[in-house]
Amino acid sequence: MARTGTSPAMLPGATHTYLNSPIKEDLWTRPPEAVVVPYGFSYKLKNAPYSTRQDGHCLWTHLRNSLQTQGYTTSRYDASAFVNNSTKVIVWFPMDDGVVFGKDMKNINNLHDSIIDEFEMK
Repeated sequence: MARTGTSPAMLPGATHTYLNSPIKEDLWTRPPEAVVVPYGFSYKLKNAPYSTRQDGHCLWTHLRNSLQTQGYTTSRYDASAFVNNSTKVIVWFPMDDGVVFGKDMKNINNLHDSIIDEFEMK
């Protein structure tokens, strides 16, 4: 995607996105070595932690669902790009950083605020 004209762009830093992505299946892990727990006990994870096999998919699914509720559709050219035809805003989230393109700063700020709230970004 290319930025054309004077469309504002914004780069939200997604430092906590992976930690806030819900997971579909039960995922269990050993407790950290410093934590004392009874033998045979483990932790059931509530959210997809970074560096698991499903973390990227969980993040993408959560992001897609969140953006769809705001009127965005997945681009037919790139599954990491989302378009809102009514506000003329494009969101591209290739990994855990995003780029937002649009003509109206108000629409970009509204999206930015909702993404910040949803994913607890810094």
